[in-house]
Order: sequence, then structure tokens, then C-alpha cells
Amino acid sequence: MKTSSKRIDMEENKDISLLKMVKRAEPSPFLKTRVMAAIGSKVQERMPLSWAASLSFGLLLLVWLNSSFILNGSDNKENVLVQEARLATELNMDLTNQLYND
Repeated sequence: MKTSSKRIDMEENKDISLLKMVKRAEPSPFLKTRVMAAIGSKVQERMPLSWAASLSFGLLLLVWLNSSFILNGSDNKENVLVQEARLATELNMDLTNQLYND
């Protein structure tokens, strides 16, 4: 058991000594210049006109639908309240949320 631990220690020391021999890689002197030039040469992509038209049409449709539901929803709210009251009276339920008589 001691021999195996010694062998492992020797292998680890061998690996560490190999890693210590690795030298730092030196980049090309103009690497940063080339990278910055490649970044600067990228052409900014624009959204196709058909996508922009579809997006604006969809947003306008969404705004129109929301506004129509908001404006027409007030008439429907009164009808729902009447139906709720009728159902509550048919089921002999109280129309308020009060649990106890004060």
C-alpha cells in the first residue's frame, strides 16, 4: 500500500515538473490589430422590410384588439353581474362576501 502511494506521488511530481516546463505562448505582434480590424469590418445587418412591416401590422392589430375589448368590456361586465346575482339567488347564496352577520 505504501508503494502504490509513493508511485502516485512520483507520478504527480513528474506531471508537475512537466507542467513547469511549459512556456507561455507568444502571440503575433499584429494579432490585436487584425482582431480589431475584423470587428470593425463587420457590416451591421438590418431587418428586412417585410419583417418590419409584419411586425408593425401585428402590433397595430394587438393594440386594436386590446382597445376594443377594453371599450366593449364595460357592457359585458354589467351583464355578468346580473347573471351572477341570478345564479346566487337560485342557489340561495348570499351576494356579499361577508361571512358573519355583524
